[in-house]
Parts: sequence; structure tokens; C-alpha cells
Amino acid sequence: MKKNQQGFTLIEVLFGIVIFAFGILAVASMQLHGIRANYLSATLTEATTLAGDRLEKLMASDYDDTVLDEGTHEQTWGEYTVSWDVVVDSPVVDSKTVIMTVTWSERGSQRNVTMQFIKANV
Repeated sequence: MKKNQQGFTLIEVLFGIVIFAFGILAVASMQLHGIRANYLSATLTEATTLAGDRLEKLMASDYDDTVLDEGTHEQTWGEYTVSWDVVVDSPVVDSKTVIMTVTWSERGSQRNVTMQFIKANV
């Protein structure tokens, strides 16, 4: 065997492949977390938009409309459950406090978005 042979030994190649494999696994893991975060972001944005839309419709309703009757109201929109609680004369007389909550299930856990507004009797 000559002393000045060039090239890599089998052990060097195997170590290189192992290091490369760990790098690829790390990148794949980051991709998976990124996809999950994008999905969470999309559902959160959709729920917030739905809550804002429903809240605007309630704000545009007359003070005496049945959708603003005291108590809890609920509707289902696809995978989302929209509920709103109406409290009369809170925080002052001739006003209604509306608390809007959009709830959905994601990967076995309940998530929600909550907004509120006060409707005055003017």
C-alpha cells in the first residue's frame, strides 16, 4: 500500500453520513413545527375574523333586537361554536355588555377567542 494515497476511508465516509443524517432530521423537525404553527395561526385568524364579524353584526342590531336579549346565545359555524353572553344594565343603566366567544377543538384541546363590547340604548 502506498503512503501517499488520496481519498477517504470508510470510517470517515460513515461519520460524514451520520452527521448529514442528523442535520436532515433537524431540518425535517423544524418543517413539521412550522407547518403546525401555520395551521394554528390560520385557525386563530379565522376564529378572530369570525368573532369580529359576528360582533359587528350584533353592534349593528337594534338595542331591543332578540339577538341582544339577556342570557347566552349560541350558533355553530363549521368547526367553530360562536356564543355570546348578554348582560343588561352593565356597567351602567340602559346598556348591554356582550361577551363574544368563539370556540373550536384542535388536536384534542379546546381553543377560544373572546371579544366584548358595550351597547348603549341611544
